[in-house]
Amino acid sequence: MRRLTTGIFAALSLLMVADAALQVPVLSPGPNAEQLARSPDDALQWVSLVDGFHEGASPVITILESTANRTLMHMVIPGFWVESSTADGLTCQKLTIPDESFTAELGAPQLPIIHALVAVPFGADPSATVRSASETILTGYYVCPCTPPAFDHPAAHAEPLPDAALDQDLTLYPGQVVSLSPPGVWRDLNVVRVDLAAVRYDQATQSLVIINDALVEIEHPNSAGMLQDARRAISPQFDALYQSQVLNYASLDSLNRRAAGGSASQYLIITHPNFAAAIQPLADWHKRAGMDTEILEITTTNPQVIKNAIVERYNQGGLEYVLLVGDPGYIPLATWSYASDYWYACITGAPDLYADIALGRLSVTNNTQLERQVAKTLAYMTNPAEGSWLTQTLLVAHMAGGEFQYRACKEYIRTTLIPGTPFTVSTAYGDTSGVNNALVTSRINAGQGIVNYRGHGMGTLWWQWNIVPEDWTTANVHALNNGGYTPIVFNVACQTHRIQDAAESLGEAWLNKYPGGAVASLGATDDGITYPNQNYDKQLYRAFCQESNHRLGWISNSAATYILVHDPTYAPWNVKMYLWLGDPALEVWTTKTPAALDVTHPATALIGSSEFAVSVSADGVPLDDALVCLWKEGEVYQTQSTTGGLATFGIAPATPGTLAVTVTKHNYLPYTADVTVGLLLADVNGDGSVNVFDIDPFVLALTMGEAEFLSQHATWHYWAADCNQDGAINVFDIDPFVALLTGGGE
Repeated sequence: MRRLTTGIFAALSLLMVADAALQVPVLSPGPNAEQLARSPDDALQWVSLVDGFHEGASPVITILESTANRTLMHMVIPGFWVESSTADGLTCQKLTIPDESFTAELGAPQLPIIHALVAVPFGADPSATVRSASETILTGYYVCPCTPPAFDHPAAHAEPLPDAALDQDLTLYPGQVVSLSPPGVWRDLNVVRVDLAAVRYDQATQSLVIINDALVEIEHPNSAGMLQDARRAISPQFDALYQSQVLNYASLDSLNRRAAGGSASQYLIITHPNFAAAIQPLADWHKRAGMDTEILEITTTNPQVIKNAIVERYNQGGLEYVLLVGDPGYIPLATWSYASDYWYACITGAPDLYADIALGRLSVTNNTQLERQVAKTLAYMTNPAEGSWLTQTLLVAHMAGGEFQYRACKEYIRTTLIPGTPFTVSTAYGDTSGVNNALVTSRINAGQGIVNYRGHGMGTLWWQWNIVPEDWTTANVHALNNGGYTPIVFNVACQTHRIQDAAESLGEAWLNKYPGGAVASLGATDDGITYPNQNYDKQLYRAFCQESNHRLGWISNSAATYILVHDPTYAPWNVKMYLWLGDPALEVWTTKTPAALDVTHPATALIGSSEFAVSVSADGVPLDDALVCLWKEGEVYQTQSTTGGLATFGIAPATPGTLAVTVTKHNYLPYTADVTVGLLLADVNGDGSVNVFDIDPFVLALTMGEAEFLSQHATWHYWAADCNQDGAINVFDIDPFVALLTGGGE
């Protein structure tokens, strides 16, 4: 801790004149410094800096202005936690701002940093400046030094990080108050991370200089526009992600931000040829439900071949989902510091880590495994088992305390993120007597929509998670008797998805167990770092409980982006190793009982151009934003969201057959119907009605063969003259034709 030079305390000279047009509140410096000074003997305490906020409040960041040339943001830091720690006879204080990470130079004071993500124009060279600030000075602190991070594996240790050479003339640490990360491309947007050193430390005087209120300006002269591709609509999925993660996204309306929506999503399935037939039912469902789906058969051991196929389709526009089918022996994992599927999802802005697509894998070695996993997936999506299990969530925490705080992570989810949602929580905290594997088994068998473990892990198990101690292993999963109650599992721990190993990983066991087990499992291929895993776990719940991200791939991408922004030093380790075993487009049910849709539409469809209207309601109320898909292979594929409960299509099927009608909406059971496509009998000229203008065409059909008839009249309907429907056109069709013409036919 003698890395900083001693000397006379120097306060920040950051106060500058704010723009005269802006009415920004300047907060008082806070309570008297003597009242806030903490002795080394004090335990965990909340230090309040701004009145009107509750204990443990996160920083509040407000966008005051965002134009093509600058973004102005107002940051308020309500307070911070202080925790005293004693080692080798030395007591120091660890400071924590909720949801934020720390400086990372080993041996230097460990101080919290405020982070935010903003969009800037493509091609800009942005810069950041603190335009005004209100400060609080606190004395009596000896700040703990930065040490290597803790891991969620009992035997893991940190790789050595460089011991940063600090400026020996520096009085306050860190020296730079505000900085920007290099730009990254997140699908549609060019983004930068803003880092504010809100807490700085003078070791000579053992004083903290804290910015509790700041006005930060980011200048970014408009170079090439705010959007990656002005022609492509921002999808509803990314619209929801940007709304929750990019602070100035709402302001892009003034910069011609395109409306959310557009063409059908694209879904790419990359499979080893062995599994092409078994994956077809899942592909057919997604196509029917409104995702233009492709199955691509690949035989390769080279991850770059797979990445190239994904990039090619992404560049064609619209690709959002990729499902890999086969274990790494069939479809290889990439190596991105660790075994990784996440590498496949990062396309734009390389080497940034913002995922541009939602990606999952069904890690199977044979068709029996795949058929069962597909069956579980389709059942969950289209006809889940009855009961209230869908909104039950089981929070499991390892018994470890101290720096790991697994139980605290679960309690944050239980008390902060879930209240106000339909979810009911049960807990299994390993530090509690009577909490064991039998309890977890009984609760899963009774029905859980989501099972969430936070703690230590290994390839095949949750490691000694309770005070017994017990491992929860692949054997425990295979012994479950949960039938159709197949949860989504978050294994936020080390190694539980080591699918690169020959042995069945814990994640693979969750999917392979049949009947029962899980419909999807999220986990890591290697050893994850504890602190970013805490925020990753919380953001998983925040994404579907509060931010309307319901599909699995977007839920994990939201969590990955969140920790990349709020813990930029260590989060990259973690996000590269997490992967889904399961369908990335699967939606989390957020209702106890999915409701049925009331759908009306024509019972038949005619060959040729016609209008086809679909109305959608529930309990007599028309529903907006229900997705309607009409599909006839090779001839009709259209999607439309309802407005006022109605979607109206113009279709032109060319041949007889079946038109698939499908309606989906979050928290409603899908509606499906197969409509017969055929001819309007006696409408030989194909104008959509039977009238005198059909007489001459009918006579020609009687006197010509089909080939000659169509060669002269390609748009007419030869077989509409088969009015008695006996498979031939002859004199026996005359009387039925006359009856239809005069209204006497059916």
